[in-house]
Amino acid sequence: MTTENFHASVQYGDFKGTAQADGHDRVDFRAHLEQKGLIKENEFLVGIEAWSGEVTAQPSDKLLQVTALLAETRSHDSVKAAVDTGI
Repeated sequence: MTTENFHASVQYGDFKGTAQADGHDRVDFRAHLEQKGLIKENEFLVGIEAWSGEVTAQPSDKLLQVTALLAETRSHDSVKAAVDTGI
């Protein structure tokens, strides 16, 4: 696993910062990925990247794009260990 630093960014810099979130007890993004068949049993969701386009008078089907960042591992602890060691 390669280590990469992720930073929040925007096109114009109107609002700057980073975000963090905890998993929800009953409904979370991993469950959504499982329902859609987009995550394997040995994969762990380590991040979510979201992009939103400009809101214009013309509706678009691409106003929001979401990317799931996955690692091939079994648990949160093994992801943390991989990041800490740079594997």
